[in-house]
Amino acid sequence: MNLLKVTHYLSNPRGLFLFFLVMGAVVFANGLNHPFMIDDHAFFDEAGRDPKNLWINFIPDKSKVLNMEGSPTEVYYRPFALIIPKLMYWLLHGNAFGMHLFNLLAFVCAVWLLARWLGRLSGDRWFGILAGVFVLVHPLNGIIVNFKTAGIFVGRVVCLIYAADFIIRGPRLVYQLYAVALFLAALFFHESAFILPPCVLCLSVLIQKKTWKEALRQGAPLWITAILYFLLRLQWASLSENIFNKFGGYHMSLSEALASWFSLQAWYLSKLIIPTGISIFILKPVVYGYAGVWIIGGMAFWCLTICLLWKLFKNNPWVWIGVSWLFLGLMMMGVGSLFHGQELMIEPHWMVFSSIGFFIILAQSFIFLFSRFKLAAGICFAVVLAGWCTTAWSYNALWNDELRYSQFWLKQSPTFTPINMYMARAYFAKGQLDLAATYYKRALTGQRPDYLMYSNLGSIALLQGRFEEARMYLEKALVIEPKAKNAMNVLGVVYVKQGDLIQAEKYFRLSVAANPFDTTAQRNLDFFLRIKSSKRDASSERVILER
Repeated sequence: MNLLKVTHYLSNPRGLFLFFLVMGAVVFANGLNHPFMIDDHAFFDEAGRDPKNLWINFIPDKSKVLNMEGSPTEVYYRPFALIIPKLMYWLLHGNAFGMHLFNLLAFVCAVWLLARWLGRLSGDRWFGILAGVFVLVHPLNGIIVNFKTAGIFVGRVVCLIYAADFIIRGPRLVYQLYAVALFLAALFFHESAFILPPCVLCLSVLIQKKTWKEALRQGAPLWITAILYFLLRLQWASLSENIFNKFGGYHMSLSEALASWFSLQAWYLSKLIIPTGISIFILKPVVYGYAGVWIIGGMAFWCLTICLLWKLFKNNPWVWIGVSWLFLGLMMMGVGSLFHGQELMIEPHWMVFSSIGFFIILAQSFIFLFSRFKLAAGICFAVVLAGWCTTAWSYNALWNDELRYSQFWLKQSPTFTPINMYMARAYFAKGQLDLAATYYKRALTGQRPDYLMYSNLGSIALLQGRFEEARMYLEKALVIEPKAKNAMNVLGVVYVKQGDLIQAEKYFRLSVAANPFDTTAQRNLDFFLRIKSSKRDASSERVILER
């Protein structure tokens, strides 16, 4: 009788949503009040969070177009991924708890939608519920709630699910238009949305039983959209410059590239099963030695896995949907890993959508086990759920302190020097300026981002009263990036402290011109001009210092 009540309760959409909401609240109970950290600071600077300035995020290569600070070719073009967190920051007045709560609610909504969608397509609501539970509790997905700017990952997933649903409904023009619009929205969240057309192709063939030709015709609007957007991105916020042109820098043969891809697969698949040692992203070295061993091992793994699944689930199309989606995600990860340019980089959130394939396989496996070995399957399910939940709690606790998280992250990727910048900022926030300076120096790489380190080193030297040293660092920053607004702003403060008001005014004005959307430098300039007109001693006044 109790089981019937539970079944009836979970068959109700509101009951199912409440179930996932309670489960999400339990899993992330200790993860809703973390401070702003890592990329949060850059997202929510004063210029970025002003709602009047959000429109500039739709401009590709905006630094070049608007003649502002930044690389002429932007690394990313993800307007929705920038606009939505900034809008939420503005609406919630920068409340950390509110932003984490928003992320949790968005995640729960996405899981609820996924569970209902899978249940409707398969005709088995328990399959959808099981898959949703696994997605919600797995520690790899914990970043969605723990990292304030990561809540937008679920926006991509929701758009992809709805786009897939509309395109497989039929050839009606309105459905195709909805699908294309949602697919574009997903691409505006993240480039990993390119995975949708082949994923829909698999759905059409395996679930709808269409021929390959019919499936390609059905998904044609998505394929055309993907090709046109890809060509656009070769020109703007260039994928060529940021990914494809970097391949030559690795100096690896085809066999070494294949072996390296298998090594990335091994890392990611191992984290799906035993989720320890997970950070925002990981750097892995290119496999130059024993390439043949990696290739043979990788191919043997997939052959054995496919044979086992074929023996158990030959006639279960959902298992093969899971395999195909997961494998497509691993292929995408192989391409994306070239972004670093020297080592192979993995950001687990790239796989938020394609990893649903793994959870589909897992859900179908448990349904199979429950149908034959109820007690053993129940014990196994409880162990998996308890293990993932406790691991998620430990990660939640780790996210509570930027310094502790950065130290953990550095252990996972010791060769990724920019982590030192986050450690430096954490020490700066604690008032440990000497340690902050030490880690900013460790973050220097001899490349363009060094101007940020020199700018921060200049700020520290200024705060410690070493004005000549501050000026030296800030001038180094401006040699690398002549439009570095923060360096010019702080350099203006240095000249105020040294009594050179002409140079101070010059750099305050240059800072305002470098980014007219940032009001910090404008306030500094206005404050300076008021002091100057009143003929007070500007060097003794408190001047706003942006860091």
